[in-house]
Amino acid sequence: MNVDPKSIEHYFNNLTHFPDRRARLEIDALAARLQTLRVKASALQAMPDAAPFLDDTVAALCDRHVTATRTYWSAEGRCASSMITGPANFPVERNRKRLATSHKRSGEVSAHLAAAQRRLERIAFPHGMGGTIRSADPDALAKLRAELADKQEWHVMAKAANVILRKHGADARPHLEAAGIRADVVSRAMWLGPNGQPWGLTTTNSNAAVRRIEDRIKGLERMKARGTVEREADGVRVVENAEAARLQLIFPAKPDAETIGRLKSNGFRWSPREGAWQRHLNNAGRWAAERVLQAV
Repeated sequence: MNVDPKSIEHYFNNLTHFPDRRARLEIDALAARLQTLRVKASALQAMPDAAPFLDDTVAALCDRHVTATRTYWSAEGRCASSMITGPANFPVERNRKRLATSHKRSGEVSAHLAAAQRRLERIAFPHGMGGTIRSADPDALAKLRAELADKQEWHVMAKAANVILRKHGADARPHLEAAGIRADVVSRAMWLGPNGQPWGLTTTNSNAAVRRIEDRIKGLERMKARGTVEREADGVRVVENAEAARLQLIFPAKPDAETIGRLKSNGFRWSPREGAWQRHLNNAGRWAAERVLQAV
């Protein structure tokens, strides 16, 4: 980043008695935000199974952030303070509008920083991070089956642990361990209540989690078996993309503002990479697509 404080001083002449100090503060703040992006990129690349970034990915995001910041500085430079310029004939209403614009541009700088960090996460982990299993992940079914097996095992152990707890109470730990109960289940089982006795383990939520994963596996299996399906409706290609797990609407040209608003209100988002308006492929997505198409 090469931004000379002297080159941006003039933006703050009408806002402060010390424009040179304000310029240096703005440069320091920009440098800190850019460093945040670089640190985020390094941390992501150090994580196991992270996809590598292209050489210029981080640099391009930093350049865009500098551009967003310069836009904010330009908007800020059109504002004034009556403490600096003097109160006589001060354009109050015009300055209010300019301050609102500057505030909006400042918000865009913060929004860009957050969006850039999410962009880095999506590149490093295109199928989600933090344990999330996305339908578009090629290994989604295998991961879901492994998660299902883990949940089922926990459910069986929790039920066995409750039987032992009812029999032995606060002295149940050695009996739980002797029964081969997993260490994490034992730890949860031995949480003591106010009466000095273990709370026990609830299996209601684990039952619901098992059913939810089973339903999701069945849905993914049906989607994969059906494959990608395409049709046309009033000149709009409707693609049920099984590989991407997305329902996509591909228009012959850019839709008008009213249609774009309707797409967004129905959960569709524009994907430049796919060249399509898309949302998750499920029954809710199909109904949303029908609502959009009926008004085209």
